[in-house]
Amino acid sequence: MEPTSGPGVVAVDHLMNMRISISVIALFLTCLAASPQNVSYYNMQLLSKPSAAADRAFLGIPTNGIPGPAGAAGVAGPAGPAGATGLAGPSGTNGAAGATGAAGPTGTNGAAGATGAAGPTGPSGTNGTNGSNSGVATNVVSGGNVVSGNGTFTGTVTAVSFTLTNTAFNGSMDPGPDTGSDYWSILNSSTSTTNGGGTNYYVSLTGATNNTGLSTNSPWTLSKGISYLGPDVTVIMMPGSYTGPVTIYNITNGTAGHPATIKSLTKWSARIINSSSYGIATGFDPPVSHLVIDGLCVSNNLGSDGIAIPGHDITVRNCWVSKSGEQGINSSNPRCSNNIIEYNLIENNGVNTNSPGHYHGMYVGSQNNIIRGNVSRNNNMGYGLILYTGYAGDWLNNNQIYNNLFYGNTNNYDVAVWGGNGNDGSNIGTNYFYGNTAINGVLCCYGTAHLTNNIIWTNIFQSPTEPLHTFSFAPATMIAGNNLSSLALVASGTGDVVTNYAGFVNTNSGIYWLKGDSPARGKALASACGPVDFFGNAQTSVADIGAFQYASISGLSAMSVVIFVDNAATNQLYLIIRSGATLVTNRVQLLPYP
Repeated sequence: MEPTSGPGVVAVDHLMNMRISISVIALFLTCLAASPQNVSYYNMQLLSKPSAAADRAFLGIPTNGIPGPAGAAGVAGPAGPAGATGLAGPSGTNGAAGATGAAGPTGTNGAAGATGAAGPTGPSGTNGTNGSNSGVATNVVSGGNVVSGNGTFTGTVTAVSFTLTNTAFNGSMDPGPDTGSDYWSILNSSTSTTNGGGTNYYVSLTGATNNTGLSTNSPWTLSKGISYLGPDVTVIMMPGSYTGPVTIYNITNGTAGHPATIKSLTKWSARIINSSSYGIATGFDPPVSHLVIDGLCVSNNLGSDGIAIPGHDITVRNCWVSKSGEQGINSSNPRCSNNIIEYNLIENNGVNTNSPGHYHGMYVGSQNNIIRGNVSRNNNMGYGLILYTGYAGDWLNNNQIYNNLFYGNTNNYDVAVWGGNGNDGSNIGTNYFYGNTAINGVLCCYGTAHLTNNIIWTNIFQSPTEPLHTFSFAPATMIAGNNLSSLALVASGTGDVVTNYAGFVNTNSGIYWLKGDSPARGKALASACGPVDFFGNAQTSVADIGAFQYASISGLSAMSVVIFVDNAATNQLYLIIRSGATLVTNRVQLLPYP
């Protein structure tokens, strides 16, 4: 509905009156032009009918009537007065609107405003809550405290070069072929071996010989990569299951300080599996030397050894060796000197039953070898480690065995250290066994064995009264001290600890770390140690007996954590971290193996 009153209506009325006035004026002028006589004129100002007198006055007609006919022309009179000013003409209409002006130029951008001042620091986050059986365990480390409880793991744990994401291990953690087996992973022992200034070649299951081999986008075949091994050359195996056997033979050997290397791109993601003979081996003649084998998974090679290295100056590092028909790692040839076997998981080997007691986790011979930081467990038919030779002229001497964990090798002793030829006791040597944890006893035969700072527990299956044993037909000279055992050792020494409580964190789960109240703490001979601890950290002395220094464990954080899965049915994941003055176990649930 239109408005009938108000300021807007007044303005409209005025405009309408103006339009009406203009129309009346126009009508008047039109009529005047067409019929100048007998017209009723209107006062344009008052818009009302005037009187007759007013008409006469307006037209200039005298009141006494109309003049008669004109008389004769008289003499011209003087000029009359000027006529009155005519009426003003009507107002003109408004002109048309002018055209729109052109747009002005675009203005320049204003200068950026100054950065605002930093806001105040937010409040500290609160500690994570406890998990539940069906809950989620997050914030594994929060404010120095460990979140306890069981739950489904959905967070991320990073340790040097490893990442554990979502609910299952990624390829760098879980090789898969050993389904149903539990395992141990040392996260801060990554496959970090590189040859500075050397050449890296990549190989894969889908590689081709006409590729460049210089990137993961153009990998070679494995056989071509091996043929290029040499000093400062690294062959990197991309993830996948490579069917064994893999033979490294007739290559250009590395040299001292410049080894050749074959390694997995990520730890345990390159798998050598399902061979009817050995997994990976170097040739006998000519022997391979100055070679590094790093981070491979070698599994289910049922005909022979998992890794066989009958050469010298070879390092086997960070490998998972399981379900080999015979030895897990075999380095027993007389040429096998100056080799290093370190940070490997060696388990469930010796599955062949054709020679009971003769297939072991590690079988090492010759001299000047180092065996350190390994976990050798649950090997079926023999020892976790045997230092032995039956070769004439071979000399078992100056072998260093330290910081290893042995357990579950129940068909024999955990460790056997021979210091002479097993056939006749010839070529007697001296060997060193220190800073180890052996749960099923140690056997020493021939030669001299130095045993210091070890935890040697009783083997109830072999010699329940003698944790440390020697054969009467092959007696050894044992120089011992600062060892801990459940029974007095046949070779006792200063600083020994005899106790039925070792103070391990969780023996049922294979976690043989020391609790704060362990009697092994502070009882070691400080100088009897290797240059690194079980986790690869540099050390110049030790305080505690056994493979694990309590100080090393207490220094672990989320960035250097050990993961241990102890149950094949439930796949329990343990994150072992120090919390205050107490070593705690944070357990979260994983999905089954892929």
